[in-house]
Amino acid sequence: LIPAGEAGAEMPSLWREHLTLKLPEELIRVRLQSAVVSILCRIAAEGFKPELTEDRTSMQKQAVLVIQRHIERTGGKGASLDNLARIAGFSKFHFLRLFKHHAGIGLRGYIERCRRQRMEAMRDDGRSCKEIAAELGFSCPAAFSRWKHRQKETVF
Repeated sequence: LIPAGEAGAEMPSLWREHLTLKLPEELIRVRLQSAVVSILCRIAAEGFKPELTEDRTSMQKQAVLVIQRHIERTGGKGASLDNLARIAGFSKFHFLRLFKHHAGIGLRGYIERCRRQRMEAMRDDGRSCKEIAAELGFSCPAAFSRWKHRQKETVF
């Protein structure tokens, strides 16, 4: 905070001078007060400097990107609004607004799209419906089948 030649570095030398040269206590006290005032002025000046923080929207966008990668990796398994908002560090409602703004699609639509992509990749690998259902976090193959049927009806 303060260059070595300024106030703080002088304090130990002041004490040594006091012991070796037997300077008057009043002079030592004034020099120490001067050093402390200098340090406090520096701290105050640092406190009033404009903050060099990142752009707020870029931080929000990064949080949304982290959540998107998480959803893509897990295929939407266990992706509840509460958990995702907690991971991102926002309230549920604020997170929903941020997600739609930065991702260009709503959270539910994004999760469904990632699930469909994951389902198609697993189907191409020759995995059974039961395996796919378990991997995507469905409670049973019947719930997976109902979801798959709804996907045919819904256009994103």
